Amino acid sequence: MEYLKALFSGLCFLVIALLGQITHSYGINFHCYADDTQLHMPPRVENPYHLRTAKKLGVIFATNLSFHAHVTEVTKTVLFHLRNIAIISSCLSKADAKTLIHAFMSSRLDYCNALFSGLPKCSLKKLQTVQNTAALTKTRKFDSITPALLSLH
Repeated sequence: MEYLKALFSGLCFLVIALLGQITHSYGINFHCYADDTQLHMPPRVENPYHLRTAKKLGVIFATNLSFHAHVTEVTKTVLFHLRNIAIISSCLSKADAKTLIHAFMSSRLDYCNALFSGLPKCSLKKLQTVQNTAALTKTRKFDSITPALLSLH
């Protein structure tokens, strides 16, 4: 029985040594613990224009935390809904249009807006332009935009 234990120990050592050679040939380090093995992979150098993103709770996080992808997605979504509201705006009263705009646009702009603090001006300008466009939906051509923006909030 002792012979089998020794043989099994030696066999496990050879398997782990072989695993080490294979992983090191691919640039992956590993560390064996008593009950598991951890692989440590080096980070990949990627093209900065093709960043990996993850979407959590409706917010798009990029690996560089620029939120450019999130701002672009919010802008596209809001403009899509504004175009649809503009199509049916002749059938809506001012109050109904305001309710639809608030439901589809303001809720998306206000959701997780604390993440927008510290954004570059170009990103904030996109969001402000979308908000101004929404405010103009039911105003006359020469009306001031400020009261319309205030009424949306």
